[in-house]
Amino acid sequence: MAPGAGASAAPDGVPPAPEAGERPAAPERRAGRDATPPAPAKPELIAIDASPAAALRSAIAVVPGVAAVGEPSSRAMGRLRSAIGQPDSAGISVTEGQEQWAVDVAIVASLQRPLRDTARAAQLAAIAALSGSGRTVAEVNVEVLDAEDAAEPVGVAAPSAGTHANPAPSGTEAGPALAGHIRVSSRALRSVVTHLAARTFGVPAERIGVSLSDEAGELALRLNLPLPVASLLEPAAPGAASLRERALNERVPLRRAVAELTGTSLSRVDVRVTGSTEPLSGSAA
Repeated sequence: MAPGAGASAAPDGVPPAPEAGERPAAPERRAGRDATPPAPAKPELIAIDASPAAALRSAIAVVPGVAAVGEPSSRAMGRLRSAIGQPDSAGISVTEGQEQWAVDVAIVASLQRPLRDTARAAQLAAIAALSGSGRTVAEVNVEVLDAEDAAEPVGVAAPSAGTHANPAPSGTEAGPALAGHIRVSSRALRSVVTHLAARTFGVPAERIGVSLSDEAGELALRLNLPLPVASLLEPAAPGAASLRERALNERVPLRRAVAELTGTSLSRVDVRVTGSTEPLSGSAA
């Protein structure tokens, strides 16, 4: 050791000891396996409120052709939930996985559009509403619970933040294949048939009996209804068809209208005339 030296020289490759009161230098990180990898970026999620089902309901409720979302009882419960500040998810069921959504939707459709077109539009609206959530949509199943004669769709609420309510193309147009099924309930079929029969035969809907049955895998329709007859005091129009002829002649256009509105083909239509009734205002006997 040299005279007056406070410390011996450090060997080559070894850092000198720190002076008194000096903090030791942090060790340098070596590139390679000792380096800490950067944290992976987290995917951004869209704002779908506190409840994805409530956001979906808002998006589907404004789809053209959707008269209501959910059963009447569930809609009443949904209004009660909204009144106390809770999300209204009536008619919507969402199953959340780690990377996927599965959605079940129940709607009441308007008779102003084909029911399956409306259901397909609801499928597309649900997919659009969840498109920015960071997860894929595995399937969207839509059940048409009922159909009613509503000229305009009844929107329950405006779309929430993070949802999209752009009108979807008609189901008859070419479009992407959608995962999930569309089901038209027997109640919806009866409502459609009753509405069309009332319009076709000029009879009040409440006086029409509808029976649908399975016939070798196809759907058979039986109608029980009175037919409008002009007053016996008025002279009969020349060449007027008999009640039997009128019942037979209207079956073909009725089958065509049912197929166009529901997508369901009828194997046959039987009409049983139960009596006569006065013609409705504006209809010909």
